[in-house]
Amino acid sequence: MRKNLAIGAVAALLVADVVLIGLAIRHTNTVPASSTSKSSSSTSQSQQSSSTAAATSTSAATTPAKKDAHRALLAVGGDGTILRSNGGDCTSGGTATVEYSTDKGATFKPASQQVSQVLRLSAQASNNFWFIGTDASCQPTLYRSRDGGATWVSESAGGAWYFSTDPTSTQIFSPDGAVEAGCTPVAFSTLSAQQAYVACSSGDVRVTKNRGAKWDTAGQLPNIAAIAFVNLSRGFALAATADCPAAAFTTEDAGTTWKQTACLPGTTPKAIDGVGDTVYAQVDDALQVSKDGAVTWNSTP
Repeated sequence: MRKNLAIGAVAALLVADVVLIGLAIRHTNTVPASSTSKSSSSTSQSQQSSSTAAATSTSAATTPAKKDAHRALLAVGGDGTILRSNGGDCTSGGTATVEYSTDKGATFKPASQQVSQVLRLSAQASNNFWFIGTDASCQPTLYRSRDGGATWVSESAGGAWYFSTDPTSTQIFSPDGAVEAGCTPVAFSTLSAQQAYVACSSGDVRVTKNRGAKWDTAGQLPNIAAIAFVNLSRGFALAATADCPAAAFTTEDAGTTWKQTACLPGTTPKAIDGVGDTVYAQVDDALQVSKDGAVTWNSTP
């Protein structure tokens, strides 16, 4: 009898232990409502932060790396008027420089108009030169001076050729709007509203004769950095070669073939333009001039 009672007592103790263990487990796995809400909120914020960080990282990873947006631009007029610019970058919040000379490059003055990026320069003469620049929102505007830079007026950029604000873009703006050039332009030169040439990052020289609706490859000049046509057949260019980092070239057959005429001092060819046999070129930060069609060169006064 006592043995049976002892067995029953042990069994009762075992049952009690099981119940207590079950209650302990249940208590351990149960989180108070307030804690659950706080934990859920923290988790949600953590997930949102992780999501935002991931989106930022993805955006940064998928945004194409820009080439040098600060490409130099140069424009020469028939009376020795010169415009030059460092190009700028409207996405960086900086200010581009635009300078003009009315004495063949002897002295330069800064333009009074403040812009973030320069997309085109044009210098017919001291009584008519202009440039296309962007504001902080990367919107292009044409700024023109008819009195040697004393005053400027703003006009619509529509109807002109100019670069895209993105230096990696394969588009360029024609008088009809954005057109596909079929390559990434590093420089361009216009002969009219209809006809323009682009120098491509690939080395191709492409031409359009219908305002950018159709482009053809005229020729090729490896490592071309700048281009300027003075008539339908004659053009000038700057490019790097194996033995010259800033070589001057000419073409007499509309860009089909190119001949090296000189090796300019400096390391980085940036811009070129000319009228007739007078050609100006910028290498590094130095401006040089040739009076005989890019054969012999001298520093500007």
